Amino acid sequence: MEIRPARRSRALGDRRAAGNEADLYIARLFWLDYPGEKPPSVKFVDPSTGRLDIAKAWPMANGFRPGSFDICANWTAEGFVTHPEWATTDNRWNRSGNIVLRVMRLLQQELD
Repeated sequence: MEIRPARRSRALGDRRAAGNEADLYIARLFWLDYPGEKPPSVKFVDPSTGRLDIAKAWPMANGFRPGSFDICANWTAEGFVTHPEWATTDNRWNRSGNIVLRVMRLLQQELD
């Protein structure tokens, strides 16, 4: 799933850091099996090329690793690759409810 934000709105798909409204990021959420047992892969897309491996397309936020092109968090597939032990702890993925909305809210919370 790819989220393409609107230019000026604060709509759900508009992922802007609260500190600077000029900062606009395009997030791609991808589930291997939706809703599945695992969280989505979360990557940032370079708007001019569509590539996922451009560090400048990534915001600086807690757990975001632009050099590794991943977010180390318990709501991303990449976080569970780094920390497989999370699957058996209180950090395990909770797939109940509206998981797309939850991931988008967690993403916005980190950007704010």
